[in-house]
Amino acid sequence: MGKLSAAGRSPVLGNPVFTHSAPAELACSRLECPPTLHFATSLTVRPLPSRAHPRIDLRGFTLIELIVVIVVLSAGLVGILAAFNNTVSRSADPMLQQQAIALAEGYMEEIMGMRCPDETPLPSRRGQWRHALDYDGVDDQPPKNVTGADLTDLDGYRVQVTVVTDTLAGVPGCRITVVASGDGARAELAGFLAEEN
Repeated sequence: MGKLSAAGRSPVLGNPVFTHSAPAELACSRLECPPTLHFATSLTVRPLPSRAHPRIDLRGFTLIELIVVIVVLSAGLVGILAAFNNTVSRSADPMLQQQAIALAEGYMEEIMGMRCPDETPLPSRRGQWRHALDYDGVDDQPPKNVTGADLTDLDGYRVQVTVVTDTLAGVPGCRITVVASGDGARAELAGFLAEEN
């Protein structure tokens, strides 16, 4: 068998260099050994370099980098929250406007169900009114129902009514204007009630 022996130190790395020498009985020339059995008679073993893999940088964020990230994220978050706040605060506006329109329509329907003109004295109670002109000058805050009771759930709204005698295309009657307002919303409706003969 062959043996390993230290043949000296490597001039590059300073580590020992090992050589392998074949025993005398296995040594043969190229002519005596078949090609399949030919092997190297000496082997040099060199150790791997100490830095076999490139160094991986494992350092984290610096304090300055962390502060910059926090500032950028905060600025973005402030912008998003401002837009969200604006959207949420205005989301109730259509509902308030629809409430004002519904109030004005309710008063208008009530008045359009009356007669025009009014030749009789005005009754004191709203539930007894029978003519459109009875509603002239109504200024309800909070709004009232048909019987004259307050609608306390709508105390932030105000309804004003104006009824005047007028003609439309030569037809005599009553011109009705209803304005409902409150909580920043306003609705104004106008109608004409023809005079009954």
